[in-house]
Amino acid sequence: MNQLQASFKNRSKAEDAVCQAFVKLGGLAGVDVNDGTGPTDLDADLIDACYQSNFNDPHFLGGPCCFTYATSQCQVDRIFEVASDVSTRLVTYIARHGNAEKKGAALEAVAVITQAKEWLTKVVAKSS
Repeated sequence: MNQLQASFKNRSKAEDAVCQAFVKLGGLAGVDVNDGTGPTDLDADLIDACYQSNFNDPHFLGGPCCFTYATSQCQVDRIFEVASDVSTRLVTYIARHGNAEKKGAALEAVAVITQAKEWLTKVVAKSS
């Protein structure tokens, strides 16, 4: 099991795991997630997403508790469209500036995001 992966016991745990995955991606990209600074050639919105995630305040995904408020598949899709865009851009940056080990670690973080999407999709489908 991936070390970032939380057991998704509830929506909050899933959202926390996704935030931690973005924190990991930020660190691999050279972002200081504590103060929201990063490499000058990395898009500011990517740096900000990693910074927000460090404080479990993912406004770029829809705000804190966005997993809790997602009650339709459309809302889940919206969260993860943004998550996919941001994570893909971060992995591309990491692959361009890092090494194979960093790229592998980035892909592990993306796997957590993918697992959270699958989990949240099932939860929303069951509650419909």
